[in-house]
Amino acid sequence: ARLEAILHPMIRTQSAAAVRAAGGAYVLLAVPLLAEKASGTGSYRDRMDRVLVVDCCRGRQVERVMRRSGLTREQVMAIIAAQATREQRLALADDVLDNDGPPDTLGPRVEALHQHYLRLAQAKQSSADPTQPHC
Repeated sequence: ARLEAILHPMIRTQSAAAVRAAGGAYVLLAVPLLAEKASGTGSYRDRMDRVLVVDCCRGRQVERVMRRSGLTREQVMAIIAAQATREQRLALADDVLDNDGPPDTLGPRVEALHQHYLRLAQAKQSSADPTQPHC
């Protein structure tokens, strides 16, 4: 808790600066602990329009972590047990990107989601108060 109290304000400040400096129509923030911290004071959820969860089944998640990190199945399962559940993450989601399939099937789904976010960003900008700066 002490470490979080020190680091999280700095991380929020840096992420806010990065969002302000972004030049695109929308910004994606990767927040690994969003589900774990969603109900906390100053949560990221309060500063977002939408939450995207990239999801896959538990077996594929374990397999990918083991391959990427060299950890044993038991180590990976212990890490997963300490995190928010898949159901908790999905409950926060406005959008879900299914990442269970082969990598070559992901591109078209990412492109469709990108087009959806562009439309949402344009609609938000069109409805924004013209006297207020667009963020």
